[in-house]
Amino acid sequence: MKTQTKVIIGAIIALSTALPLMSIITVYSDQGETGNSDYSPEERARQFILQQVSQRWGHRTAIWFFKDADTLTVEGTVVAHGGHVLIVTTNEGERLNIVLPGAWNVDSEVIRLLELFEEGYISVGDEVTVEALERTVTNQNGVTVTGIFGYEIVDETNGNHLYAVLPFNIEK
Repeated sequence: MKTQTKVIIGAIIALSTALPLMSIITVYSDQGETGNSDYSPEERARQFILQQVSQRWGHRTAIWFFKDADTLTVEGTVVAHGGHVLIVTTNEGERLNIVLPGAWNVDSEVIRLLELFEEGYISVGDEVTVEALERTVTNQNGVTVTGIFGYEIVDETNGNHLYAVLPFNIEK
């Protein structure tokens, strides 16, 4: 495998890990600054590791992604979800994997991504509109990889309007 291909694949893997981690770090660091000592030593260690990872390569990866990203509106049906990925099938039959950050704003609450599904804010089979950023990269061998990062979801089935909790604002 050529170096350029390895770099592109590495950047996409880093991006798919860094962006969700950045939102998790933001939520935890806000809670940690209040002097709350309710966290176990393991939780504090996990927070520290996440902060270190984000500081080392998260910012560069985010800049690389956002530098040439385009806005995208995805309308379709939720097929599945796993980890930080929402799988949506569009009306044209296209199946898209959308990376989602770890924290979301629903009304006046901030909840974790997993709770969106556990609490029924989004369910498999729901019709959704996802506002996202998209970046496509093609290497010298013609292999194309597209990363889609969702930041706003409207669940047309149940009327929920969900906003990603991010350390920055996104405008079209």
